[in-house]
Amino acid sequence: MTIPFLNRVALYYRVRLLNNDVLVSVRLPEDIVEAIDSLVRSGIAECRSDVLRLAVLLKLRSMGYPVEGEELSRLMSRFGAR
Repeated sequence: MTIPFLNRVALYYRVRLLNNDVLVSVRLPEDIVEAIDSLVRSGIAECRSDVLRLAVLLKLRSMGYPVEGEELSRLMSRFGAR
C-alpha cells in the first residue's frame, strides 16, 4: 500500500519494499513542486501522486533496491519512461 502526502515543504511517502514498509521523507523545492503541478495541469499526469510514485520508485531503483512490479511498469508506460 502506498500513501503519498505532499505539501509545499516536504513529501512523505510510504512504499512497500522487500515486504517492509519504508517511509521516505524528501524536502521539495518550490520549483519542483511547480513542475509537478504543471505536469498535472497539462494533462500529462492525472495527479501529483502518480508523478511522485514514479520518482520515488525510480530513485529507489537507482540506489540499487530491487524495485519491480506492476505499479512501476504501469507508471513508466504512462509517462513513457524507461
